[in-house]
Amino acid sequence: MMENTPLSRILEPLKVGVIKSYAVIQGSVRAKTMTTLTIAIAVAATSLVNTIVSAKEITLVVNGEKTKVSTHVNTVDQLLYQQSIEVAANDYISLAGSTALKDGQTLVIRQPVAIQLQLGNQTQTIQTTAADVQSFVKQLGLKAVSKNAVSPALHTPITANMIVALNDVKTVVVEEKKSVPFETVTKQDARLMKGRQKVLQSGKAGQIVTKIEKQYHNGKLISVKEISSAETQKAQNRILAVGTAKRVAILSADSPSEKVTAKNGVDFQAKRVLSNFTLSAYDAGFESTGKVKGQKGYGKTRTGTTVTEGRTIAVDPDVIPLGWWVYIEGIGFRRAEDTGSAIQGNRIDVYFDSYQTALNFGKKRGYTVYVIGPEKP
Repeated sequence: MMENTPLSRILEPLKVGVIKSYAVIQGSVRAKTMTTLTIAIAVAATSLVNTIVSAKEITLVVNGEKTKVSTHVNTVDQLLYQQSIEVAANDYISLAGSTALKDGQTLVIRQPVAIQLQLGNQTQTIQTTAADVQSFVKQLGLKAVSKNAVSPALHTPITANMIVALNDVKTVVVEEKKSVPFETVTKQDARLMKGRQKVLQSGKAGQIVTKIEKQYHNGKLISVKEISSAETQKAQNRILAVGTAKRVAILSADSPSEKVTAKNGVDFQAKRVLSNFTLSAYDAGFESTGKVKGQKGYGKTRTGTTVTEGRTIAVDPDVIPLGWWVYIEGIGFRRAEDTGSAIQGNRIDVYFDSYQTALNFGKKRGYTVYVIGPEKP
């Protein structure tokens, strides 16, 4: 080929031809003609030199294999012919056949390969000239695909018979509720006997709501992510009163009297004088006792008597013995016949026949109570 021929061997025949021509026409050709031939020879030589020097370096990448070639041809089609490369209609070629070649260019050619495309639980064979998984996904007409929805990774090069899976991706956001336990807070209460307790406020659990994002591929859970968490309900503490009052000595008929007292024209001896009592009221109805007329136990006291206005009171038996009479300042003589869950310590519930009267009585504080004994004065 001409590019491998030394320049001296190309120019030598041209010089010999010029000498022979000069000998034939030496009598009739003038010096001007000789000058013209000399210029033509110089031009031809210069053209040959330029042709040899202007070789182009092209990088050929065929099905991933890279090769560098040196060529003097001018177009992509000429290069393919020169390199004996045939390009079919379905092949990928990065440059058109008529593209003018430039030094340093890269020409990429990829022939279709068969890959296995998995769509959910189905598989099919597809021919593709894509360079990587991302390009293949675009060839399928899918403009945007989550990186979690396709495997292998989007940057993975395409190879023959590889498996590309497009997963059926489903994202679900759910709320999970978590209970926050309440705490119990105790408060000392001097109105309650030591060892006794009373619930002042019921406890209530709080709640935390957490939003969770769950992602499924083809029905299989593959990821769980917490999105947010918020306390939707604060826990309410349980408040418990704990009695601190010292238990009084048990009274009996033989207990000595503390003093002789005259009330409402009646003289009596008190076994004990108790101060700072709280008074409340109740009736026999459902609102006070949880029972209705005709129901078993309706109107009956803890001691078995029938409730009677002007006589019956409910007491804490640890403070006032059941069956004993007392005198309540401003109320009069009453008999301890009943008890109640809320009647503890220095507290007395006074019985009235009328619910409205009991309601109007309300709650009164600071009363003095004289504990007399089992016999009414």
